[in-house]
Amino acid sequence: MAILLVNDDGYTSEGINTLEQELIAHGYEVWVCAPSGERSATSHHITLGEGVKVTSFGPNHYHCSGTPSDCIKYTLASDLFPKRPSLVISGINHGYNLSTDILYSGTLGAASEAAMNGLPTIALSCQRDEMGRYPFRQTAVFACDHLEEFKALCARNCLINVNVPPHCKGQWAPSTVDFLDYHDRMEKIQLENVSSMELKILGSAPMQDTDSQETDFMRIRQGLIAVSALCVLPALNHKAQQQLQLLSEACHV
Repeated sequence: MAILLVNDDGYTSEGINTLEQELIAHGYEVWVCAPSGERSATSHHITLGEGVKVTSFGPNHYHCSGTPSDCIKYTLASDLFPKRPSLVISGINHGYNLSTDILYSGTLGAASEAAMNGLPTIALSCQRDEMGRYPFRQTAVFACDHLEEFKALCARNCLINVNVPPHCKGQWAPSTVDFLDYHDRMEKIQLENVSSMELKILGSAPMQDTDSQETDFMRIRQGLIAVSALCVLPALNHKAQQQLQLLSEACHV
Protein backbone atom coordinates (compact mmCIF):
# COMPACT_ATOMS: atom_id res chain seq x y z
CA MET A 1 0.00 0.00 0.00
CA ALA A 2 1.37 3.40 -1.04
CA ILE A 3 0.90 6.12 1.60
CA LEU A 4 1.32 9.81 0.76
CA LEU A 5 2.62 12.02 3.57
CA VAL A 6 2.01 15.75 3.83
CA ASN A 7 2.31 18.26 6.68
CA ASP A 8 2.45 21.99 7.43
CA ASP A 9 5.79 22.06 9.26
CA GLY A 10 7.88 21.46 6.15
CA TYR A 11 9.48 18.42 4.55
CA THR A 12 12.57 18.46 6.81
CA SER A 13 10.57 18.45 10.07
CA GLU A 14 11.11 15.71 12.64
CA GLY A 15 7.46 14.73 12.79
CA ILE A 16 7.01 13.74 9.16
CA ASN A 17 10.40 12.03 8.99
CA THR A 18 9.76 9.97 12.12
CA LEU A 19 6.40 8.93 10.68
CA GLU A 20 8.00 7.87 7.40
CA GLN A 21 10.61 5.75 9.19
CA GLU A 22 7.94 3.94 11.22
CA LEU A 23 5.71 3.31 8.20
CA ILE A 24 8.63 1.87 6.23
CA ALA A 25 9.50 -0.35 9.19
CA HIS A 26 5.93 -1.67 9.04
CA GLY A 27 6.36 -2.52 5.36
CA TYR A 28 4.48 0.36 3.73
CA GLU A 29 5.56 2.22 0.61
CA VAL A 30 5.88 5.90 1.49
CA TRP A 31 5.65 8.93 -0.77
CA VAL A 32 6.06 12.53 0.34
CA CYS A 33 4.89 15.91 -0.90
CA ALA A 34 5.28 18.51 1.86
CA PRO A 35 5.83 22.27 1.94
CA SER A 36 9.32 23.60 1.35
CA GLY A 37 9.13 25.43 4.69
CA GLU A 38 6.76 25.95 7.60
CA ARG A 39 3.18 26.73 6.55
CA SER A 40 1.35 26.49 9.87
CA ALA A 41 -2.12 28.01 10.32
CA THR A 42 -2.75 28.24 6.56
CA SER A 43 -6.04 26.35 6.87
CA HIS A 44 -7.32 25.20 3.44
CA HIS A 45 -5.60 27.99 1.51
CA ILE A 46 -4.69 27.11 -2.08
CA THR A 47 -2.58 29.04 -4.56
CA LEU A 48 -4.52 30.45 -7.51
CA GLY A 49 -3.42 32.70 -10.37
CA GLU A 50 0.24 31.80 -10.05
CA GLY A 51 2.29 28.64 -10.09
CA VAL A 52 3.92 26.63 -7.33
CA LYS A 53 7.40 25.14 -7.50
CA VAL A 54 7.70 21.41 -6.87
CA THR A 55 11.19 20.01 -6.24
CA SER A 56 12.28 16.38 -6.04
CA PHE A 57 14.48 15.31 -3.13
CA GLY A 58 14.26 11.56 -3.74
CA PRO A 59 12.18 8.95 -5.60
CA ASN A 60 8.50 9.92 -5.12
CA HIS A 61 9.59 12.57 -2.62
CA TYR A 62 8.86 16.24 -3.34
CA HIS A 63 8.68 19.53 -1.55
CA CYS A 64 6.36 22.29 -2.72
CA SER A 65 6.67 26.07 -2.47
CA GLY A 66 2.94 26.39 -1.79
CA THR A 67 0.63 25.53 1.07
CA PRO A 68 -0.17 22.10 2.56
CA SER A 69 -3.39 22.00 0.51
CA ASP A 70 -1.37 22.86 -2.59
CA CYS A 71 0.81 19.82 -1.92
CA ILE A 72 -2.27 17.64 -2.34
CA LYS A 73 -4.14 19.58 -5.02
CA TYR A 74 -1.25 20.16 -7.41
CA THR A 75 0.39 16.75 -7.12
CA LEU A 76 -2.86 14.87 -7.67
CA ALA A 77 -3.87 17.07 -10.61
CA SER A 78 -0.46 16.74 -12.27
CA ASP A 79 -0.10 12.97 -11.88
CA LEU A 80 3.22 13.53 -10.13
CA PHE A 81 3.14 10.06 -8.61
CA PRO A 82 2.89 6.81 -10.60
CA LYS A 83 -0.60 6.06 -9.25
CA ARG A 84 -3.08 7.36 -6.69
CA PRO A 85 -2.00 6.65 -3.13
CA SER A 86 -4.09 4.26 -1.06
CA LEU A 87 -4.00 6.57 1.96
CA VAL A 88 -2.92 10.10 2.90
CA ILE A 89 -1.51 10.94 6.33
CA SER A 90 -1.10 14.61 7.24
CA GLY A 91 1.48 15.13 10.00
CA ILE A 92 2.90 14.42 12.42
CA ASN A 93 2.17 18.03 13.39
CA HIS A 94 4.32 19.79 15.97
CA GLY A 95 1.53 20.77 18.38
CA TYR A 96 -2.13 19.90 18.84
CA ASN A 97 -4.94 20.42 16.37
CA LEU A 98 -7.91 20.39 18.72
CA SER A 99 -11.48 21.67 18.33
CA THR A 100 -11.32 25.34 17.22
CA ASP A 101 -7.71 24.84 16.05
CA ILE A 102 -9.03 22.61 13.28
CA LEU A 103 -10.41 25.67 11.44
CA TYR A 104 -6.96 27.25 11.20
CA SER A 105 -4.76 24.19 10.79
CA GLY A 106 -2.70 23.64 7.66
CA THR A 107 -2.44 20.00 8.69
CA LEU A 108 -6.23 19.64 8.55
CA GLY A 109 -6.45 21.78 5.41
CA ALA A 110 -4.26 19.30 3.54
CA ALA A 111 -6.20 16.39 5.04
CA SER A 112 -9.51 17.89 3.93
CA GLU A 113 -8.19 18.44 0.40
CA ALA A 114 -7.14 14.79 0.20
CA ALA A 115 -10.48 13.55 1.51
CA MET A 116 -12.36 15.76 -0.97
CA ASN A 117 -10.39 14.02 -3.70
CA GLY A 118 -11.66 10.65 -2.52
CA LEU A 119 -8.57 9.54 -0.62
CA PRO A 120 -8.83 7.99 2.86
CA THR A 121 -7.08 10.46 5.16
CA ILE A 122 -5.72 10.57 8.70
CA ALA A 123 -4.35 13.69 10.42
CA LEU A 124 -1.79 13.25 13.21
CA SER A 125 -0.71 15.82 15.81
CA CYS A 126 1.10 15.68 19.14
CA GLN A 127 2.31 18.04 21.86
CA ARG A 128 5.69 18.42 23.53
CA ASP A 129 6.38 17.82 27.21
CA GLU A 130 7.93 20.21 29.74
CA MET A 131 11.40 19.34 28.37
CA GLY A 132 10.38 20.24 24.82
CA ARG A 133 10.26 16.62 23.62
CA TYR A 134 7.48 15.54 21.24
CA PRO A 135 6.12 11.95 21.31
CA PHE A 136 6.67 11.54 17.57
CA ARG A 137 7.68 7.89 17.76
CA GLN A 138 4.73 6.97 19.96
CA THR A 139 2.36 8.85 17.65
CA ALA A 140 3.78 7.08 14.60
CA VAL A 141 3.51 3.65 16.26
CA PHE A 142 -0.09 4.35 17.30
CA ALA A 143 -0.95 5.32 13.72
CA CYS A 144 0.61 2.17 12.33
CA ASP A 145 -1.15 -0.03 14.90
CA HIS A 146 -4.57 1.39 13.95
CA LEU A 147 -3.99 2.22 10.29
CA GLU A 148 -6.37 -0.27 8.74
CA GLU A 149 -9.11 0.32 11.33
CA PHE A 150 -9.09 4.09 10.87
CA LYS A 151 -8.70 3.85 7.09
CA ALA A 152 -11.92 1.80 6.93
CA LEU A 153 -13.83 4.68 8.57
CA CYS A 154 -12.67 7.32 6.10
CA ALA A 155 -14.85 8.65 3.28
CA ARG A 156 -15.05 11.67 1.00
CA ASN A 157 -16.77 13.60 3.80
CA CYS A 158 -14.95 12.00 6.74
CA LEU A 159 -11.36 12.04 7.93
CA ILE A 160 -9.80 10.83 11.16
CA ASN A 161 -8.07 13.39 13.40
CA VAL A 162 -5.64 12.09 16.06
CA ASN A 163 -4.03 14.12 18.86
CA VAL A 164 -1.42 12.57 21.16
CA PRO A 165 -0.43 14.11 24.51
CA PRO A 166 3.00 13.77 26.11
CA HIS A 167 3.43 11.07 28.76
CA CYS A 168 0.62 9.09 27.17
CA LYS A 169 0.41 5.36 27.98
CA GLY A 170 -1.28 4.53 24.68
CA GLN A 171 -4.94 4.53 25.67
CA TRP A 172 -7.25 6.35 23.29
CA ALA A 173 -10.85 7.51 23.26
CA PRO A 174 -13.34 8.76 20.64
CA SER A 175 -13.65 12.51 21.01
CA THR A 176 -16.01 15.32 20.12
CA VAL A 177 -15.05 18.96 19.43
CA ASP A 178 -15.98 22.24 21.10
CA PHE A 179 -15.20 25.94 21.00
CA LEU A 180 -11.89 26.97 22.57
CA ASP A 181 -11.18 30.46 23.86
CA TYR A 182 -7.54 31.59 23.76
CA HIS A 183 -8.31 34.92 25.44
CA ASP A 184 -6.47 36.73 22.67
CA ARG A 185 -5.28 40.27 23.29
CA MET A 186 -3.83 42.61 20.73
CA GLU A 187 -0.43 44.28 21.01
CA LYS A 188 -0.18 47.54 19.05
CA ILE A 189 3.16 48.98 17.96
CA GLN A 190 3.12 52.40 16.34
CA LEU A 191 5.45 52.55 13.34
CA GLU A 192 7.50 55.49 12.16
CA ASN A 193 4.86 56.11 9.55
CA VAL A 194 2.20 57.65 11.81
CA SER A 195 -0.59 56.26 9.65
CA SER A 196 0.54 52.65 10.21
CA MET A 197 0.83 50.34 13.17
CA GLU A 198 1.90 46.75 13.70
CA LEU A 199 -0.64 44.45 15.35
CA LYS A 200 0.34 41.24 17.09
CA ILE A 201 -1.97 38.66 18.67
CA LEU A 202 -0.87 37.50 22.11
CA GLY A 203 -2.78 34.40 23.19
CA SER A 204 -2.74 32.30 26.33
CA ALA A 205 -3.56 28.71 27.27
CA PRO A 206 -7.01 27.88 25.83
CA MET A 207 -10.13 27.16 27.83
CA GLN A 208 -13.10 25.10 26.66
CA ASP A 209 -16.48 26.82 26.42
CA THR A 210 -18.46 23.94 27.93
CA ASP A 211 -17.89 21.35 30.68
CA SER A 212 -18.09 18.33 28.34
CA GLN A 213 -15.59 15.63 29.26
CA GLU A 214 -15.77 13.92 25.86
CA THR A 215 -14.06 16.56 23.73
CA ASP A 216 -10.61 16.18 22.23
CA PHE A 217 -9.47 19.02 24.50
CA MET A 218 -10.52 17.14 27.64
CA ARG A 219 -9.32 13.74 26.41
CA ILE A 220 -5.74 14.94 26.10
CA ARG A 221 -5.98 16.60 29.53
CA GLN A 222 -6.96 13.16 30.84
CA GLY A 223 -3.77 11.75 29.28
CA LEU A 224 -5.67 9.96 26.52
CA ILE A 225 -5.09 9.99 22.77
CA ALA A 226 -8.03 11.86 21.24
CA VAL A 227 -9.46 10.40 18.02
CA SER A 228 -12.23 12.21 16.13
CA ALA A 229 -14.11 11.46 12.92
CA LEU A 230 -14.44 14.89 11.30
CA CYS A 231 -16.77 15.96 8.53
CA VAL A 232 -14.93 17.59 5.64
CA LEU A 233 -17.84 19.77 4.50
CA PRO A 234 -19.15 22.29 7.07
CA ALA A 235 -22.14 20.86 8.90
CA LEU A 236 -25.53 22.50 8.62
CA ASN A 237 -27.22 23.89 11.71
CA HIS A 238 -30.39 21.83 11.39
CA LYS A 239 -32.47 23.98 13.74
CA ALA A 240 -31.70 27.16 11.81
CA GLN A 241 -32.09 25.30 8.52
CA GLN A 242 -35.61 24.28 9.52
CA GLN A 243 -36.38 27.91 10.32
CA LEU A 244 -35.09 28.90 6.88
CA GLN A 245 -37.46 26.36 5.37
CA LEU A 246 -40.39 27.87 7.26
CA LEU A 247 -39.39 31.40 6.25
CA SER A 248 -39.10 30.33 2.64
CA GLU A 249 -42.53 28.69 2.67
CA ALA A 250 -44.06 31.78 4.28
CA CYS A 251 -42.56 34.01 1.59
CA HIS A 252 -44.14 31.93 -1.14
CA VAL A 253 -47.65 31.70 0.28
